[in-house]
Amino acid sequence: METLIGVQPLIEIIELTLQTAYLKPYEPVSLLLIAKPESCKTRTLFSNCNHNFIYYTNEITAKMLIDNVLTVAHEKKKLKFLVIPDLLNCIEKQKTSQQQFLNLIKSMMDEGINSIQTFYKIIESSNVIC
Repeated sequence: METLIGVQPLIEIIELTLQTAYLKPYEPVSLLLIAKPESCKTRTLFSNCNHNFIYYTNEITAKMLIDNVLTVAHEKKKLKFLVIPDLLNCIEKQKTSQQQFLNLIKSMMDEGINSIQTFYKIIESSNVIC
């Protein structure tokens, strides 16, 4: 990645967060980046997302989050991070879809998720999944 002035602290924060995937015991760490548009958030995130334990997506719904992220994280115990460079893409939907997604993300960021029960899927784990 080319050198960008003033972005090094952001790069270090992201890299330190990603290093927590290797700590034993694993405890999920959340990082929420909020900044003005055109402040290199997306570019910096993308340049650090070439690891097999990161699920990177520009848009996702609550159902896809459960099916593609939490299920894989539970079954393969491989995924440790979900990276969404622009959260607005995920919440500019119908009110019900938006609320389900935000509730799920809130739970993931608060204490992590170890159990999901919907009418179509049940995931149970003694450890935090994601």
